[in-house]
This record gives sequence, C-alpha cells and structure tokens, in this order.
Amino acid sequence: MTTITAQVGPITVYAPPPPPGPLARRFGFDYIGIGGLIVRGYTANQFFDGMFLTPPYPSTVNLHISAQGTEFSQTNMRNFMATLMSRASAYPNIKLGLNLGFNGQNEQKWAELDSYLTFLRARPDWATIGRIGVFEFWYNLSEFPNSTTERAALARMQAMVEGRGWQFIGNAGGRYGSGGYTEFSWIRGSNYPDGDTQNLGWGDSRLSNSVGVSVGTDGHKIFPSPGCNSFNGFPEWSVVALPLGFLPPAGTPGTFSACRENFPPTIRQVLSSFRDNPLANRQWNYITAGNNAADHLDSSPFINFIGASGRSTYFLWDHPGFRGEMNNWINENPGVFLQGAI
Repeated sequence: MTTITAQVGPITVYAPPPPPGPLARRFGFDYIGIGGLIVRGYTANQFFDGMFLTPPYPSTVNLHISAQGTEFSQTNMRNFMATLMSRASAYPNIKLGLNLGFNGQNEQKWAELDSYLTFLRARPDWATIGRIGVFEFWYNLSEFPNSTTERAALARMQAMVEGRGWQFIGNAGGRYGSGGYTEFSWIRGSNYPDGDTQNLGWGDSRLSNSVGVSVGTDGHKIFPSPGCNSFNGFPEWSVVALPLGFLPPAGTPGTFSACRENFPPTIRQVLSSFRDNPLANRQWNYITAGNNAADHLDSSPFINFIGASGRSTYFLWDHPGFRGEMNNWINENPGVFLQGAI
C-alpha cells in the first residue's frame, strides 16, 4: 500500500482487489461465533482442521462476532482470526466470511470496527476473507429508530469494507426481511425446517441482489432431524438419535413415535435446493450449524459427541454423521460446489 499526504492529513490508498473470477459456488456453515469457539476450548488450528480438512471439505464459513463488548480489539479474537487467515492462504478455494453485529449509533464501536478492519487488511493474507457483512446493528439492544439511519449505517459499513478490497454482503432475515434495502447484496435467510414448509420458503433467494442463502434457525429445532418429543409445538432435533436429518414427505413436521422410517434426509433437501438455484444466486451457500444452534440435542441441550475436529463438542458443524451425509450428496453430484481442500 502507498501513503500520500494531502491537506487533510495522510490517506492510505489500498491496492485494488484481485480481478473477479467465475462466480463461485461455495458452501459451508453459518453462525460460527469466534467467541463461542474460544470458550469451548477450540484452538484456531483445531477449528480449521475440523471445519475445512475433513469431509465434506467446505470452502467457506461464516464467522460471527457480536461486539457488545470489546470483541473487535481483544487479542485472543484477533489472533484466532489471524491464524485462520494464515491457514486459509494455502487453499485457494477457501474464502472466510465475517458477519458482524454492533451498536451502529455508538461512534466508539465504529472506531473499533475501523481498527479491526485495518488490522485484517494489513495482513499479507487479507484476500482469504471473501466477504464481510452485518447481521445486526444494535441501538440499546434494539434496532435503529428508522430506515434512513439504518440505511446510512449500512452504506457507511459498505464503504469501509469495499474501500479495503472486500465484498460487502449482509445477512438478510429478521430485521432485514426478504427484500429490504435493495441497494445492498444479501445472503438470504430461511428458517427451514422450523419456520418454513417443504417448499423451503426461498422465493426471495432468487432476487437480483441475493448472492446466496443461509438455511436454518439460530436456536432450537434446527438440524438434523425431528425427534419424538415436542418443543413449542414442533419436534425437537436429535443429533444423538438421527444425525442425518429426516422429515416427513410433505407439510410441516409433526411429532412421531418413529422418526426415521420413510423420511427423506433434511440435509439432502437443502443441498438439492442450493444446487437448483441460479448460479448468480448461489455464490454463498450456508447451513446454520454453529454455536447458536447448540440447543437441538434430544430433550436436553449440550449433549457432547466426538467431533470431526477430535474434540468433545456439541456443535453440529463438527458432527461426523451430519458432515458425512453432506459428503455423500456432494460425491453423488459432482461439479456442483467448489470444495476447499481438494
């Protein structure tokens, strides 16, 4: 980079990003909180090896930072990300995603974000980050008072991200809904299989400003399969009993005494839907299976298993059976996705 001096003071001019190649068709896991990984005892290398270097070899991950405290400036958070970037630099198909949440009406938070982005951009492996977006602006833990101020905040963040050479792509869903703020690119959200029926509720995933989709709720009843108990009127999900994910052939899942017989695997439905989206709308394909999706195990949350990372964990992205079924589908559908490590 070059520093030039003007009357207003020094201005840093960054080199332009690499020229764009063909539209990527990456897939991976969403709602992977860096802070949650650290709390659970994952090292960055353990996470990288378990996430990317075991089947189905994802080519992206959507890492979340909820900066309600000093997360942008914490040394352990920065070191974790730096290690992932260093490791990813050896695998050209792997692109890391960052999804950020902070109080957009707090100037101190904007300053912390600027410092964090500057830290990442100064690294030689900065281009291993494929996209940066926002999943929430908080104002006293609520939303902006009106769309004008929120739009301005989105544009401000977009300028900070794109000015450093990254793509700015937000996570739609919740506050941002299916079609709001059409001047920005979005990864659409689907609450399937909890909130949406068998059609996946993905009509908005093909809008012109949609470049991908993230499937699954960020709490109870996400993946992989309906169990035999009811939670708020819906089945619970059981990694222990049915790791592959099974649903009834049509309609909203009910409560079943036997859940596996004649039920198609949930994950196969989701991957097939990724495949069938137009190429422009499936550049980033995510499955919510991170820290916020841990409350899905039988009748009690946080039942541990030995993950692909080798750790005792309850994070679904690390479940060998779930990952194995994804890998089987990918092997049966060659050429659909770029796989990161192979």
